[in-house]
Parts: sequence; structure tokens; C-alpha cells
Amino acid sequence: MQYWNEELGHTDAEYVPRVVGCSIPHPNAGLAYTIFVLAHFKPFGALQPLIPNGETFKTIFKNYRLTSAAQTTIANWDVTNESEDARDAERMKKKSKMTNESKALTTSLFPNDSNIPIIDGDTGNSFALSTNFAVNQHLLLLHQSNWFNPPTAPQLQPSVHLPVVTDILLKQWKASLKIQKTASAQQ
Repeated sequence: MQYWNEELGHTDAEYVPRVVGCSIPHPNAGLAYTIFVLAHFKPFGALQPLIPNGETFKTIFKNYRLTSAAQTTIANWDVTNESEDARDAERMKKKSKMTNESKALTTSLFPNDSNIPIIDGDTGNSFALSTNFAVNQHLLLLHQSNWFNPPTAPQLQPSVHLPVVTDILLKQWKASLKIQKTASAQQ
């Protein structure tokens, strides 16, 4: 956790804590949460291991008495998790709304399977949104002009008038080419 940073000039005021490093596990994360809490609040070292032999993280966590400062910190962690969860839910809601709005485009591009996402845009970046919209417009135009369909040109039948290539025929062609080169060089 970082409350303030003296190197950045934060000497007189305290700021809202922010997590620096890995994210804080939720209380329902099981063993990860247990290890996280014990590693932060239970003193341990080379002579006093975090988990003594014969013990488990679960039993140590259940029996360890947290100080009131530790409980306050854990409550702050929970609030941080709740606010991050709310932020993530809001982002998912916005993405869902965008997906619903582009359903017509997806259906026009893939009439047989409309569950295929075209572009997974970052909802936090308006430039990316406008770029994605432009790309989707171009895709729709290409689709409407049958660009994605294979060509429907008729298959050409091989000509039956072509000779069968043999060694003798190749020698004759090479000799003919030599004569033509000599004639063109003399002109």
C-alpha cells in the first residue's frame, strides 16, 4: 500500500491509499487470502516460521489474533475490493451496451452465426471507439460488395491443343530460342 510518496513531494498531506504491486485477494479467495493476511500481519522469520511444522495456514489463520490496526487495514482492503468490483461491473455494463448496439452489424456480417464478436473495443478510450467504428463501417462495405465471397468466375477448361512436353520437345525449344537470340542480336 502506498499512502504518500515523499520523493514526489507528498510531505505534509496523506493521500487515499492505493495498491502498489499485486492485487489484494478477496476474503472468499480461500487459501490465497489466508496467506496474504498472515504474511502481512503475523511476524515471521528464519527462527520463527510463518507456519510451524505440523500446522496449516487455515488453523494458524483461525487462531491468530489480529490487532485493531490490522483489522482496520483489512477493512480498507475490503472497501478497495468493493470499489474495484463496482468499477469492473460498470466497465462490463458499458461493454455490454456497446455489444448490443453493434449487434446489427454483426448480424449483417455473419447472418448464420451472429454470436461472433467483430472487435473487442476498450471502452475507456474514445479514440479506440471511433477507430473501431470506422473499421466496422469498412467491414460492412466490404461485406456488402461481396469482397469476402469466393470469386464466381467459370472454371477454364484446359486446352486440348497443347503438346505433351517431352525431352525431345524441350531440346527443340532450346535450339529455337538460341536461333531467335542470335537473330535478334544481329539486328
